[in-house]
Amino acid sequence: DLHYPLRRQRQMCIRDRYHSSYSGLFVQSKVGNSGTKEITDLKVKLAVWNSTELLQSETHYPGVLSPKQSVKLPVLIFDGPHADSYELIVSMEFNSEEGKQVLNYNYKISDYGNLAWHDQYFSF
Repeated sequence: DLHYPLRRQRQMCIRDRYHSSYSGLFVQSKVGNSGTKEITDLKVKLAVWNSTELLQSETHYPGVLSPKQSVKLPVLIFDGPHADSYELIVSMEFNSEEGKQVLNYNYKISDYGNLAWHDQYFSF
């Protein structure tokens, strides 16, 4: 239950959207601390795969996220052989009161999700 008080203290949200056009492909991500406790030393690695190869990978260091704070990451632009869908892989490392945390997440992005936000919540 996400409304359980302890879970609310320790929750992250990653929000992604994918855009496909003739000028290029990109993923925009936003990381939010939806809990009630500060997190520090935040590092976010984003990668996009098609079915056979890594197309692009970037690492960002937003640092500290206070409770209810979010940060928009720079747009991840990628190119390569066209695929009907791509895999977005997100790895987040940070410190909380419980120590170092690592959250890994992936999902399929495709044209039908063009510019629609996809939200994923994590409790730790």
